[in-house]
Amino acid sequence: MTDMVEKVWRAIAIENGDDPDQIPRHKSHWNKEQGKFGGRFRDINEPFVSDYEAMARAAIRALTESAPTQDGPAEGKPPQPPQPA
Repeated sequence: MTDMVEKVWRAIAIENGDDPDQIPRHKSHWNKEQGKFGGRFRDINEPFVSDYEAMARAAIRALTESAPTQDGPAEGKPPQPPQPA
């Protein structure tokens, strides 16, 4: 799954307008480089690689787990429309 996480986080970064190869790994990396990555200053509040990895894991989990319905978790059955009172 690690390859999938990397593939997805890189896709999310690109969609977000980031260059995946110019993203600091964590705050210590940002501090060491004084915020200069890829020819521009990155704000310390911009996403780090670890943030993009977390987004990727959440997206993969959302796409691979059963979707919850109004009545609770799905059990392999399609959601049913509300019944009239």
